[in-house]
Amino acid sequence: MSRLTDMEELISKKFDIEIQEYMKEALSCYMASAYRGCIVLSYIALFEDIYNKQEGLSATNSKAKQLYPRGQKKKGIPRCL
Repeated sequence: MSRLTDMEELISKKFDIEIQEYMKEALSCYMASAYRGCIVLSYIALFEDIYNKQEGLSATNSKAKQLYPRGQKKKGIPRCL
């Protein structure tokens, strides 16, 4: 269990608030043996983090500037839950 405590500390230090919430919930799912939920939430956190970083890079990087609108379009697609 000490590794999970380390994971909680890492999450609180390394990510912004939105990503922290996804990762905390993913960790909760993992501890409850809800592995599918853990994978889904980790996936969402990963791509949200990539999207946020791409947004910052688009101001200075021409390749990121080309890709960012495509990510915006995909992010805006309504999802059926």
